[in-house]
Amino acid sequence: MLLLLLYILGMRVVFRQESMKRRKREQELVVEGQMAVEPTQPSKREGLRRASIGFAAATLGLLVAAPFLAGSANAIAEQSGISTTFIGTSLVGITTSLPELVTAIAAVRLGAFDLAVGNLFGSNAFNMAAFFFVDVAFRGGPLFNAISDAHAMTALWSILLMSIGLMGIIYRVEKRYLLIEPDSFLIILGYCIGLWLLFQ
Repeated sequence: MLLLLLYILGMRVVFRQESMKRRKREQELVVEGQMAVEPTQPSKREGLRRASIGFAAATLGLLVAAPFLAGSANAIAEQSGISTTFIGTSLVGITTSLPELVTAIAAVRLGAFDLAVGNLFGSNAFNMAAFFFVDVAFRGGPLFNAISDAHAMTALWSILLMSIGLMGIIYRVEKRYLLIEPDSFLIILGYCIGLWLLFQ
């Protein structure tokens, strides 16, 4: 419950901050005489309607496929003898994150950089809030008492990777090496090391 409340509070803070920044920018453009002409209301509504329908259809597709993914992943774990902890962290985690990856890349190509990064960080935040719904669905007592202790390492590892991303935002590295920023390289390296340690 606490995780869900923190998620809602965080989303509210982000929304208010972005709204204030947008209004400030609009005021600056008005002062400079560069305010773009807004599209007519009917055209804006039509564009929003189409975008909302596309978004809903894509979301529905993910919701339909998710139960099959969980069942298949569980079967793979049983047949291969690999722990469900590792399968969940690696195979399922990567597979369910592929839509986020594709969305982020598409957003970058559109020039919507904040949308891309917001998608990645926002997904991580909601995944934590999702513990509330998973806990409600679990009827065998406290959820955290029923899971493997190995998830503690996964949680710590995830915090470390998020912290590297946070430092990248704060310190704003100016250079790229071999088409990649140092913090991005550290994140992917840390991810691979974490998977290797979890598999041991």
